[in-house]
Amino acid sequence: MARRVILPSLPVADEDVARMRLWEAGRHMARQEMWHELDALILHADTARLTTPGGASEARLMIDGAQSDVSAAAIHAIDDGQVPDLSGLTAIERIAAEQGESHAIALVVAQAHLRIGQAWSRSATPERDRSHAHFERAQALLAPYDARALGAPCLAALEAELAEMLSPAVDDVVSAYRRLLALDPGNALHLRAFGLACQRAESEELPLLTQHAARLLPQSGPDLGQSGYVWLFFDALKHCDAALGALDVERFIQGMRDILRRQPSQHLINELAAFCALSMGPDRACKQRSAEKARARLHDCLSWILSEHLHELHPALWTTPDTTPLTLSRHTLPRAHIVKGREMALRVIARHFADQLADGSSIAFSPAGMYRLPAI
Repeated sequence: MARRVILPSLPVADEDVARMRLWEAGRHMARQEMWHELDALILHADTARLTTPGGASEARLMIDGAQSDVSAAAIHAIDDGQVPDLSGLTAIERIAAEQGESHAIALVVAQAHLRIGQAWSRSATPERDRSHAHFERAQALLAPYDARALGAPCLAALEAELAEMLSPAVDDVVSAYRRLLALDPGNALHLRAFGLACQRAESEELPLLTQHAARLLPQSGPDLGQSGYVWLFFDALKHCDAALGALDVERFIQGMRDILRRQPSQHLINELAAFCALSMGPDRACKQRSAEKARARLHDCLSWILSEHLHELHPALWTTPDTTPLTLSRHTLPRAHIVKGREMALRVIARHFADQLADGSSIAFSPAGMYRLPAI
């Protein structure tokens, strides 16, 4: 039946192109030692809150690209069981020190320390002291700068990530995210990051998510509307039945409708469709009755998301629906994964509309909505 689902597919979506372009720009300028130019571009993108169509920070993508050569070499060494040579990182630290009051290159170095510290944390023999040394060094590099005074969301976002890595006190993490949300209230990715931080802090009972849905969402401002509730819970719901059990399902559904009314991009539509189809799919068995009821309600939302909004398939979002957009990367998925994502999406859509396809009809998707084509 999947062959009777007519849906245009984009192997590389606009979001992928935008992320690659920015990431590559950061890497290119670092390789060419164009530090002053990179500094200016990062500062402009950050203070102007420039984002990709999918909401990723342009400044953060350039920062990630600029540090990639240094961190990649170190991470490869760690994965091979070796202690990495950090002379390249030390050289960039010296350059950051020469930038005076500007914090942009310090962000590049701090991001590299964060990546290397995370690599030590997940190595075959996790090295807590080594990982924390990198997190602490990143924190020290950023300490002289005031994100609020500078109007620098990237600085606040990196500080929030480091607070989660370093602080056993949940209040410290919450305070860091409150500062970030106050600086950049319209960015949904910050709420997603905060929701994941709450889940990791108290994954069984999740009082933090329900508390901060009430406390923090008013700070997120009118730019997010009811969608703020969706983004706070979105990634936690993929992994945690307790989050599903604690969910206000009606509010979440209203929030999804709000997202697609305010920003009807095909990237977001595919992301929400894949979430409802796969992360909330019937194959997921929830032990809690309330969680199972919530899962089923969210899965049912697939009908109106597909029929009212989808007209362009982005296979990459269907290949890895349980990953998050918080790890920035330039890399597109291999062709085999794109093919797999397309096949999976068409199979899910065909199964969902099996009754309409049973008589041999086809279903087609266009900007005007979904419609049936009778069998010939």
